Amino acid sequence: MQAASKILTCFRCHAEHTEAHYERVVYNRTPLYGPWAGWRMAGRDLVSSDGDRISPQRLAGILWAQRARSSAGTGHALLCEMLGASLSCRRGSDS
Repeated sequence: MQAASKILTCFRCHAEHTEAHYERVVYNRTPLYGPWAGWRMAGRDLVSSDGDRISPQRLAGILWAQRARSSAGTGHALLCEMLGASLSCRRGSDS
Protein backbone atom coordinates (compact mmCIF):
# COMPACT_ATOMS: atom_id res chain seq x y z
CA MET A 1 0.00 0.00 0.00
CA GLN A 2 1.33 3.45 -0.88
CA ALA A 3 2.14 6.07 1.75
CA ALA A 4 -0.85 8.17 2.80
CA SER A 5 1.10 11.40 2.31
CA LYS A 6 0.84 11.11 -1.51
CA ILE A 7 -2.32 10.82 -3.54
CA LEU A 8 -1.60 8.79 -6.64
CA THR A 9 -3.26 10.03 -9.79
CA CYS A 10 -3.22 8.81 -13.35
CA PHE A 11 -1.15 11.09 -15.58
CA ARG A 12 -3.58 10.63 -18.48
CA CYS A 13 -7.02 11.00 -16.89
CA HIS A 14 -6.01 12.61 -13.57
CA ALA A 15 -8.26 10.18 -11.71
CA GLU A 16 -7.43 9.00 -8.22
CA HIS A 17 -5.90 5.51 -8.06
CA THR A 18 -7.81 2.83 -6.19
CA GLU A 19 -5.13 2.57 -3.46
CA ALA A 20 -5.29 6.30 -2.76
CA HIS A 21 -9.08 6.21 -2.82
CA TYR A 22 -9.05 3.29 -0.36
CA GLU A 23 -6.74 5.18 2.05
CA ARG A 24 -8.94 8.28 1.86
CA VAL A 25 -12.32 6.57 2.21
CA VAL A 26 -11.58 3.63 4.52
CA TYR A 27 -8.90 5.14 6.79
CA ASN A 28 -9.95 8.80 6.36
CA ARG A 29 -6.36 9.78 5.54
CA THR A 30 -6.20 12.95 3.49
CA PRO A 31 -2.79 14.44 2.63
CA LEU A 32 -2.29 18.20 2.54
CA TYR A 33 -0.34 20.29 0.02
CA GLY A 34 1.66 23.53 -0.27
CA PRO A 35 3.10 24.75 3.03
CA TRP A 36 1.31 21.81 4.73
CA ALA A 37 3.08 19.20 2.57
CA GLY A 38 3.93 16.15 4.66
CA TRP A 39 1.00 16.77 6.99
CA ARG A 40 -2.29 14.92 6.64
CA MET A 41 -5.75 14.65 8.10
CA ALA A 42 -6.42 11.35 9.85
CA GLY A 43 -9.94 11.23 11.19
CA ARG A 44 -10.43 14.46 13.12
CA ASP A 45 -6.74 14.93 13.91
CA LEU A 46 -4.08 16.89 12.06
CA VAL A 47 -0.98 14.66 11.81
CA SER A 48 2.54 15.97 11.22
CA SER A 49 5.11 14.25 9.05
CA ASP A 50 6.72 13.01 12.30
CA GLY A 51 3.44 11.38 13.37
CA ASP A 52 2.51 13.93 16.05
CA ARG A 53 -1.25 14.39 16.31
CA ILE A 54 -3.24 17.45 17.32
CA SER A 55 -6.99 17.47 17.91
CA PRO A 56 -9.26 20.36 16.86
CA GLN A 57 -9.86 21.20 20.54
CA ARG A 58 -6.13 21.39 21.31
CA LEU A 59 -5.45 23.52 18.23
CA ALA A 60 -8.28 25.87 19.19
CA GLY A 61 -6.78 26.17 22.70
CA ILE A 62 -3.33 26.98 21.34
CA LEU A 63 -4.76 29.62 19.00
CA TRP A 64 -6.83 31.11 21.83
CA ALA A 65 -3.74 31.40 24.05
CA GLN A 66 -1.74 32.96 21.22
CA ARG A 67 -4.51 35.49 20.58
CA ALA A 68 -4.70 36.29 24.29
CA ARG A 69 -0.93 36.86 24.50
CA SER A 70 -0.88 39.09 21.43
CA SER A 71 -3.70 41.39 22.53
CA ALA A 72 -2.67 44.34 24.69
CA GLY A 73 -3.33 44.22 28.43
CA THR A 74 -6.75 42.64 28.61
CA GLY A 75 -5.68 39.47 26.84
CA HIS A 76 -2.76 38.94 29.21
CA ALA A 77 -4.95 39.55 32.25
CA LEU A 78 -7.56 37.13 30.94
CA LEU A 79 -4.91 34.48 30.29
CA CYS A 80 -3.51 34.92 33.81
CA GLU A 81 -7.00 34.67 35.25
CA MET A 82 -7.80 31.52 33.27
CA LEU A 83 -4.51 29.93 34.35
CA GLY A 84 -5.08 30.95 37.97
CA ALA A 85 -1.85 32.92 38.10
CA SER A 86 -0.89 35.23 40.94
CA LEU A 87 -1.62 38.97 41.17
CA SER A 88 2.01 39.72 40.19
CA CYS A 89 1.37 38.03 36.85
CA ARG A 90 -1.69 40.20 36.28
CA ARG A 91 0.42 43.30 36.86
CA GLY A 92 2.96 42.12 34.29
CA SER A 93 5.73 41.52 36.83
CA ASP A 94 8.06 38.54 36.38
CA SER A 95 8.86 38.20 40.07
